[in-house]
Amino acid sequence: MKDVDRPYITGSIQGFLHKKKRQLVDEYQRRFFILSHESQTLSYFINCGDKKPKCCIHVSSLNASLTVPGMDRPNAMLLTYRGESGKMRNIFVYADSGQIIMDWLCAIRMAKIIAANVVDIKDAVEITKDLTKWGELCKTPPQQTKLQKRFFVLDRNCLRYYKYPQDAEPLGEIFLRENDWVDTNVPPLLAHHPNMFMLHTCGREGGGFPFHAEDSVVRDAWMAAIHAAIESVKKCPAVFTFKRSYTTDDYVESKSDSVDQGPSPITPSTFQFSDINNVWDPPT
Repeated sequence: MKDVDRPYITGSIQGFLHKKKRQLVDEYQRRFFILSHESQTLSYFINCGDKKPKCCIHVSSLNASLTVPGMDRPNAMLLTYRGESGKMRNIFVYADSGQIIMDWLCAIRMAKIIAANVVDIKDAVEITKDLTKWGELCKTPPQQTKLQKRFFVLDRNCLRYYKYPQDAEPLGEIFLRENDWVDTNVPPLLAHHPNMFMLHTCGREGGGFPFHAEDSVVRDAWMAAIHAAIESVKKCPAVFTFKRSYTTDDYVESKSDSVDQGPSPITPSTFQFSDINNVWDPPT
């Protein structure tokens, strides 16, 4: 068998995949993808004969996973990378057969191994990774008591949240650090809600991020997963990514996803970035 027939050996593959349109919930378009271990890039084109790609991603920032929350198509794969804006970007694709999608996954893994010059097979185990946990939780904007339902994804030490599971970009990201912790001690104004828990981020004014779960089982599962992620950071912080946490979601008023009305909304102009806290915080 020729190496060209075994993309998991070469780290290069090309062909058509069905890609989800960015703005629509369940509409896909056939796009031509090219993975090259030589240029260390994954590109996709509107048409097969196009000379300029619609998007070009360096494999070092690319992750591929067969764990695709919210997608009910067979032979699906989730591609994630950090875009020019600094936000994590999701690309949802599926193939016409299970063999094709496995060829793509294995080829991406090999391309990343070649790009990273991995020589020890032990170092190749997590060259791509699945999501740690995902599901719905409710969150609160800073200094407010209303609850907003959002879809959360825990990806190693990064907790991202979206309005819908198949959104292309998150509304916010929280990077877990070794001094963070999680417990059930929530602010008094939120204590009347059952199944609340709190992610305490070191240095953040106001105490951190309160969350509301559907029931105690869901709450305990999220607390355990976040605690485990923080413990992993403590053991080996050098292998984790730490960026400035952010949110673009805290100022959007939406009656459809407000569970409880609190104080008047805080406008973006009253917020500033804190170099110490690495989150959006109100000025003192």
